[in-house]
Amino acid sequence: MRLKVKLNMVSDEEKVGFIEELMENALYAKTGEYRDSNAATYVYKNILQIDRDNPEAHYRYAYLEYDNRQWLRLNIFNGR
Repeated sequence: MRLKVKLNMVSDEEKVGFIEELMENALYAKTGEYRDSNAATYVYKNILQIDRDNPEAHYRYAYLEYDNRQWLRLNIFNGR
């Protein structure tokens, strides 16, 4: 699905559904049984590569980076 999104081969509804699914996965990774904030950070970063204007993903990604004391390297738009 991610490749289809990159190639712009999905409808807007499919894209929104895919992003919602990723958001749920990231939230579970952060708060679920294993609590892996690195996995959640990775998923939020991927969401922002698909949808740069997603305010919830920006907020959650920034919060995790701040919580990990990585606020100095918060620059996802340069591909870092």
